[in-house]
Amino acid sequence: MANWTIVQAKRDFDNGLFKAFRIDRTMGGWVVALQGSGKLGEGFLLDARNKEPRVFKSVNGAVSTLGKIGFQVDSIGYIFKV
Repeated sequence: MANWTIVQAKRDFDNGLFKAFRIDRTMGGWVVALQGSGKLGEGFLLDARNKEPRVFKSVNGAVSTLGKIGFQVDSIGYIFKV
């Protein structure tokens, strides 16, 4: 499992090392999980100050940060579970 600060995520995005991202609800907000290619695996976008997963107050904030990294967020969906 790898984790990334925004600066590290921008670098790895520019090098084509991500396959996907996910935004998950957590206590107090939203976190961004990134899926790295190869052996990088999945990890979280970190707060650069404390190296803990960065918690966004809104989905808008998470999507905006993903855009700054380089991702193009075209849709946000919901999967109905029976």
